[in-house]
Amino acid sequence: MTQDQQTPFMPPDQALPPLTPGATFRLVAFNIVLAVVLTTTLVCLIARAPSSPPKGPAPADSTIVESPDQDVVSQPRRTAPSPPPDGAISDAAVRQSLPLALVTTLITMVIAGGAGGTLCNLRGIFRWVSETGSFPARYATPFYVRPFTGAMTGLFAFFVGHLFVTSLSEGPANPDYSRASQR
Repeated sequence: MTQDQQTPFMPPDQALPPLTPGATFRLVAFNIVLAVVLTTTLVCLIARAPSSPPKGPAPADSTIVESPDQDVVSQPRRTAPSPPPDGAISDAAVRQSLPLALVTTLITMVIAGGAGGTLCNLRGIFRWVSETGSFPARYATPFYVRPFTGAMTGLFAFFVGHLFVTSLSEGPANPDYSRASQR
């Protein structure tokens, strides 16, 4: 290969032994299957993400029931406690949903990072093979490891983003969630 035909991937003056066609197929298949699984999981997580609570007037604390003996009787509800007025979320509901929301967010960031690493792998493999005709054997291991490092990078990005958001916010780092609806 002359200097004119050299790709940005190939170091000068060094011949790289190619990966066998079967090993290249396994590498591509691993990355395609991983990309499909991670992307499908990511779509499912995003689709199942909780929506914001409905806004509107809170239901009354009692219901009016007509009985055959009396004209109209007011009876207390025997259901779950009614939400606070103005569609606000109760303190207990917020505290109960926070761990679930945090775990869902962390899992989503890990899966998104893994999907990003996998898609980066596929781009690199196809580009390398299309430009040089083969894939170097010494680069196979990093291409197997990159989806997992991408997943850890996604998790790291979440914590760095959370650090920036909490450090730049006006309020305290540990807010009182009982006043969350009053903001």
